[in-house]
Amino acid sequence: MKHGYKTTEFWITALSVIATAIMAGLNLLSADQVAIASAVASGLYAISRGLAKRNVVWRDEIVN
Repeated sequence: MKHGYKTTEFWITALSVIATAIMAGLNLLSADQVAIASAVASGLYAISRGLAKRNVVWRDEIVN
């Protein structure tokens, strides 16, 4: 199992949060939109990591 920061999901989430913050700085998005986009990206990241870890635990139980 990879550490979280070594996954593509982490980097996609980080880049999307940074991109929305930049867009807010350029007045392309409101603060509310940035908060919603960041929360959605973070929530989806948490779900994807949870599913990945669940599959590893499940496979380990089958092997043992």
